[in-house]
This record gives sequence, C-alpha cells and structure tokens, in this order.
Amino acid sequence: MFKKINFLKVNLQSHYTPPNERLSRDFRHLKGIIFENLFTFWKIRCIMCVINERMCEMSNIGNKETFAKNLSYYIEKHGKEQKELANIVGVAPSTFNAWVKGKKYPRMDKVERLARYFGIRKSDLIEERGNNPYKLTASITEGEQALLDLFRMIPEDKQEMVLQMIRVALNTK
Repeated sequence: MFKKINFLKVNLQSHYTPPNERLSRDFRHLKGIIFENLFTFWKIRCIMCVINERMCEMSNIGNKETFAKNLSYYIEKHGKEQKELANIVGVAPSTFNAWVKGKKYPRMDKVERLARYFGIRKSDLIEERGNNPYKLTASITEGEQALLDLFRMIPEDKQEMVLQMIRVALNTK
C-alpha cells in the first residue's frame, strides 16, 4: 500500500502544476500572442501608409503642372504680383512660388480662395482645358468673353438665378 501511495504521489506531481506557475505560463503565452498580433498590425499599418502615400503622389502627377499653368494665366490676366496674391491667400511667398512653378499643390481651401479672388470656379484652376483653355472658340468676341468672365465671378450657387433673371428680362426660355 505504501508503494501505491508513493507511485500516485510521484505520478500526480509530474502532471500537477501549481496555480501560480500555471497562470504565469498562460500569461507568458498570452503576452506572446498579443505581441505577435500587435507587431503584425503595426507592419500592416506601415504598409498601408506607404500605399496611401504612393497613391496620393500618383494622383497629383500632372495636377501640379496643370494648376501651375492655370494659376500663371490668371495671375498674368489680372496683372497681379505673386507676393500680393500670397498675402491675400494667406501663405508664404515661397509657397505660392512653388505652386506657380508646379513643385507643390495647394490645399483645396487655398484653391477656393484663389478662385473666389479671381472670380472663377475651382475647376478653372485645377482642370486641364485643352489647346486653348481660356476661350470657348476662336469666334468668340471680346464682349462675349467679358460677359463670360463676369458670369464666372458670380458664385456657383447664384449663377442659375442670374441666368433666370436674364431670361425673364429677355422674355425667353
């Protein structure tokens, strides 16, 4: 009987782990799993940031040059200095110069300020216009161009109202 008890005691001891040791081992295992998942999450996050940066760079390819060309046109058309426009928009002259040279692209709020200042739509600054982007056709007169320029000075949300007023004044639809 004594042998049986000793055998059971030895057998139980080899399979028995005290609660503190068991918790410690489980905690170490859990900590390892959490660390692995955090590390994986961090790697995925870094990869996503790189992809996002590349996509932004790709979407701005050509846009800087188009914006620079259109901005230069309106600066020249209105006879303004870059420094003056930089102050109006609220940026450093060096930043404005980088826009004109096509090295940087402004935030949309700055594009909106410029468009409002020039009395044009934002799309007039950021979109490519083709061969002769600033006149509709070769047969447009100076008076028609002046009317078009004035119309573009009207905020977009009020342009339809102005058109309706003109139609009423002319009694046409």
